[in-house]
Amino acid sequence: MNDWKMDGKPALVIMHMQKGIVGTSSWKKSAWHDDVAKAMKDARMIEHIQDMLKAFRDKKLPVVFVSACPNPLRAVPAYGKLFKTIQEENVDPEILTSAATRESLEVIPELGRRPDEPLLFNWLLGAFTNSGLDLILKRQGVKTVVLAGFAAHSIVFTTALQAADLWYSIIIPRDASISHPYLVKATETIMDTLAPNIALVTSTADVIEHLQKW
Repeated sequence: MNDWKMDGKPALVIMHMQKGIVGTSSWKKSAWHDDVAKAMKDARMIEHIQDMLKAFRDKKLPVVFVSACPNPLRAVPAYGKLFKTIQEENVDPEILTSAATRESLEVIPELGRRPDEPLLFNWLLGAFTNSGLDLILKRQGVKTVVLAGFAAHSIVFTTALQAADLWYSIIIPRDASISHPYLVKATETIMDTLAPNIALVTSTADVIEHLQKW
């Protein structure tokens, strides 16, 4: 896709690429984490994010990380597989103050987060929720958000919907995010049908090519 132009100043927003979800530290390890790790490896997702990080850093453009906090109130909605999984994990509220939780919120080392790149925290599906992300972006004059991370069908898409309500232009490089393997068909529907209604869905290589012209 080459028939588009970067709309104003772009920022790279990387969501939930934290040790507690896709890395070596977790609130509760399970086969789910192993499946996610394999899917990321097969899709070369981390490499794609690394490529975009280099491109944004070389241009001195904003990079923001957002990590998901465990729910301190255990007050999750009653319906939906995601919320059932959260309830089954039964996270202790005291874990929020533990060293293990602090580690689980850290960005995985493969992405080499820099001290000047903000690390924000949200709960649960939208990166803008309770995180201050909108303020951070607007203070830097950002017009376009490039969204990457885990998971494509939920966090990335929900954040795209929030960004649209806040009048950002949205780009989703689909090879820079995945979902759990059992949600491949749902993710394809979102990326092929739903997301293009509010965003430019393209590739990492295409984003990087357009960054070079910005």
